[in-house]
Amino acid sequence: MNFSNQETAINQNDSTTGNGVASFVIGTPGSFNKRNLEESITPGGIMGYYLQDQWQTTPKLTINLGVRYDLALIPKYGTPADNNQSVGNFDFNNGTYIVYKVPSSCASTGNAPCIPTPDGSLPTHVVASPDGKVFQNQYNNFQPRIGAAYRITPTTVIHGGIGIAFDNYAALVQNLRGVSGNWPSVGQIGKSSINVPVSQANPFPGYTTQNLPAMTALPAPTPFNQFNWFVDPKMKDAYSLQWNFGVQRQLDSATVVSATYVGSANRRLSFGGFYNTAATPGPGNPTLRDPYPYIAPTFYSMSKGEGNYNALQVQLTRSFHNGLAATVAYSWSKSIDEGCSGFFGSEGCSVQQIYNIRAERSVSSFDVPQSLVATWNYALPIGRGKAVNTQNRVLDLLVGGWQYSGFAKFHSGNPYNVTDAADIANIGSVSWEPYIRPNITGSVKPANQSAQTWLNYSAFSDPAPYTYGATGRNNLRTQFFKGTDMSVFKEVKFKDRYAAKFTFDAFNVLNLAIWGQPNSSYSAPNNGVSTAPNFGVISSTYSGARTVQMSGKFSF
Repeated sequence: MNFSNQETAINQNDSTTGNGVASFVIGTPGSFNKRNLEESITPGGIMGYYLQDQWQTTPKLTINLGVRYDLALIPKYGTPADNNQSVGNFDFNNGTYIVYKVPSSCASTGNAPCIPTPDGSLPTHVVASPDGKVFQNQYNNFQPRIGAAYRITPTTVIHGGIGIAFDNYAALVQNLRGVSGNWPSVGQIGKSSINVPVSQANPFPGYTTQNLPAMTALPAPTPFNQFNWFVDPKMKDAYSLQWNFGVQRQLDSATVVSATYVGSANRRLSFGGFYNTAATPGPGNPTLRDPYPYIAPTFYSMSKGEGNYNALQVQLTRSFHNGLAATVAYSWSKSIDEGCSGFFGSEGCSVQQIYNIRAERSVSSFDVPQSLVATWNYALPIGRGKAVNTQNRVLDLLVGGWQYSGFAKFHSGNPYNVTDAADIANIGSVSWEPYIRPNITGSVKPANQSAQTWLNYSAFSDPAPYTYGATGRNNLRTQFFKGTDMSVFKEVKFKDRYAAKFTFDAFNVLNLAIWGQPNSSYSAPNNGVSTAPNFGVISSTYSGARTVQMSGKFSF
């Protein structure tokens, strides 16, 4: 069960006068979900085939060509032994509900899965799948690649390449589970917005924790009040067109420097959110503005997203020479996508206009414009055979053979944005899936910024009723990251068979506190008083505290 401010608010679409804890105490949830199902899927997997050839066309030019083909066999949901093959999935492309294996009438079976009509005929807007599959196998995942390297001088090389890569199987099993227990089976029930106040006289029109609907043996008359994460049955595999071009030069026998441009164009990315809400903002009953008024709002995912990545990557590498090995790498990059970033949006998801994904185009939640990483390993020149020879076996055992290594990392902060849980546009969304991004009317950085006041509350304001916010997605960033680790270690060998190694490690050796993301849940003030007391407060750090460890290992 989920509890929010709205259930104890005074009026409908008001999240400023209620309190989520109060909603919990008096037992008025905003939504609920029940699941009671054993799931199974038939076998599936990927068979990959790859062909590559490489040849040196001239003493200075080398070319390689390749092609990969992936045959991804999507498993079917359910097995006859589990009696859970009768499931369904919404197709919001045409407003239908697809049943993948049509069972008999409930009148004849007496329990789910069954069709709840007297004669077993499918209800209006419900269709039968022609092949019993939730998703279709794709047979055209050909991925050509070409690369070339040209030696300008004995110490300078230019290289480049381009190719296509498919994402065949990521989240596929999770997508299949999106249809688990769906109508005409009964393995999961759920409902949202069940306690939206109508007026002060009728504040709790819905369910309480004591009278939520029980799991029943028969499905509902139609499938259109289900609440789940449904997936477009026409979902396509995401793919990425990737390319690079760079130059590499050897400075001396141990040092190489390179500069490379790296880019990608990513298509058919998973894009999802709370779907079948009102297509446009406005007053009145939002369900009258839904694309399919007979279908309750629910989660839905489709392969319509796009993304791009472009970067300049510069690296200096020194192999171990004269006691020193080191790497310094710098990246200047930008990653852009739409709506949700990462695996099911796990890196960040804030979709304000579900029907206009181009309006959600912005930097990815994992975008890091500036990144500098340095690593080094230095063998101290003390001991037998070194520049400083102690000429003493005991002293050499104590001070000789030590090595020092380190790791330093500096990069831009992570993007995020401020959201308001109120349904200001009146599209029929739910408070626990906030979509409104408040407008910015002043400096978001307060005069005396601290972990308790990282954001200026007065710099934000809600858009006018029945409109969306004008602020872009991921328009703010966390603190710039700085961190350094180090290690000191020594290995002592005995008679070529035995060795003892001693290590001293220190993580975040400077003990720098890099703040995490602040609380970005906004709600408009009431009579000039803030209704979001924790707004802008940082309660975690991106970096851990300084940690020191000592270890020893004996090998034989």
